[in-house]
Amino acid sequence: MTPNQGSRHPMDSGAGQSASGHHGTSDHGTGPQQPDTDGYPRDPAAALDAIAAEIAAARAILARGDAVDLASVEARVNRFCQSLNALPPGSGDGIRPRMLGLIDALTVLEREMRAVFAETRKEMDGFTARQRATAAYGRPDGR
Repeated sequence: MTPNQGSRHPMDSGAGQSASGHHGTSDHGTGPQQPDTDGYPRDPAAALDAIAAEIAAARAILARGDAVDLASVEARVNRFCQSLNALPPGSGDGIRPRMLGLIDALTVLEREMRAVFAETRKEMDGFTARQRATAAYGRPDGR
């Protein structure tokens, strides 16, 4: 889809705040959250919170009727998946429920996007049918 008009990146507000409302600490009690140089959280739980916040923002944008650009969500998911490879075996077990919740949230977003797409297509098909009828039979007012 096209970038949304007038919307801000969902992470622009609440500096350092994850979707769960935490400020600068992970759920694992590991101390202050130190993001990478590009602002990506190093802690897997915080990274999942950031992705969840973007998904929630995308759903809100979609509900307003604006176009949604999911490029940043895709980039964060790819970065998260790459970061999992760097974790020691078994250390990611604690985030498994969050990952499953994220999959559910993505499924809901997909369903909502498909519904909007179907409605838009239905409206466009009706518009196209009117255009074809007008072209074939002329305008109803006789012009």
